[in-house]
Amino acid sequence: MQIPGMQQLQAVLEKLPFKKSQVKKPLVRGVMPSAAQESLPSSLPIKFLAVSVIMFAIALLFLLNVSFKMVSVSKAYKAVELSPPKLEDYFPNLSVPEKKESADSKKELTIDEAEVSKSATPKVLEVDKVLAIDKTFEYLSRFENNRSKKILLATKPVIAGLKRGSLAEEAGLQLGDLIVKVNNDRIESVMGYYLATTNKPSSEIEIEFERGGKSMTKKMNSTSSKALNSNNTGIMFLIPSGANYVTKEETVKLAEQYRAEFLSAIPLDWQNNFAYNLMRMAQRVNNEGLALATSNTPETYPIYKFASSDFLLWQHQQYLESIETFFSKRREQEGKVIESLSSLGDALTGLAGGLLFFLCAFLYYFFSIRAERRS
Repeated sequence: MQIPGMQQLQAVLEKLPFKKSQVKKPLVRGVMPSAAQESLPSSLPIKFLAVSVIMFAIALLFLLNVSFKMVSVSKAYKAVELSPPKLEDYFPNLSVPEKKESADSKKELTIDEAEVSKSATPKVLEVDKVLAIDKTFEYLSRFENNRSKKILLATKPVIAGLKRGSLAEEAGLQLGDLIVKVNNDRIESVMGYYLATTNKPSSEIEIEFERGGKSMTKKMNSTSSKALNSNNTGIMFLIPSGANYVTKEETVKLAEQYRAEFLSAIPLDWQNNFAYNLMRMAQRVNNEGLALATSNTPETYPIYKFASSDFLLWQHQQYLESIETFFSKRREQEGKVIESLSSLGDALTGLAGGLLFFLCAFLYYFFSIRAERRS
């Protein structure tokens, strides 16, 4: 179809100075050519990724802080230990330090202290609590005997009393009789009588004594299988107050009574440690009391005023208080451990959230770059 004037218009366009390929496409407002878009990457994915990295780093630092705190609290929890009573707390003016222990006392102790001494901290010790209590009263008995030895050696064995119905009364002994021999062993003091009847137990004791200037002899025979000693013959002497002699038979009875009444009151898990603590203090008391036996002025020693019964009550009470303090500190540290565990849970939750946010930001950045490159 021919349009009028078409040929003339076409001739005019061919005479223009620019070519068809040089005509620029009009720019739509707000839209950039693809080349310009490729040269300027989008800033939103980068910002999103940077924020996620910062959040993840903060969560990681918080986790590290909580972890260090938890380690510190755990160490504090493990460091809580029982502080058993010390002899210095009961008797602060001791004259002999603990390290000056006699060789004999160490040999007599049948508990293996090589293993015990490896631990400087007071932990629950695996010792024979029965043996430890027996040794405790053996040490205390020795101390009492050593403290009274000087007085008993200076006291004549004059009978001052007879127990009603005792073997001595049945044998015909009377008040005022001066004992001079026990089973042909010469006796010059009350201590000599105690040693003669204790160190050589027998079911028959022959007593030679003086009465009114005359020498007489009487025999005492046991009516049971038990050996005779200063406790069961019924003879009593007039000795100063505070001086006494504890026999082996009395020591055994006292140890049995203590285990039944006092050791059983201690929690089972702590009885070994309790008995060991008591034994070690009793051994120190015995070691310090050795000097009293040979001293002319035993009353000048601080340990001279030591009271075994008061000491046993004090140690028992102090140990119970130590156990209570131990568990109180443990509960306090357990609260801190639980608090740190709660903080650790929060830190792990925060770290997981930060990691998830970082992965989302990274994926968003990655796919944004791919989309821009394709366009």
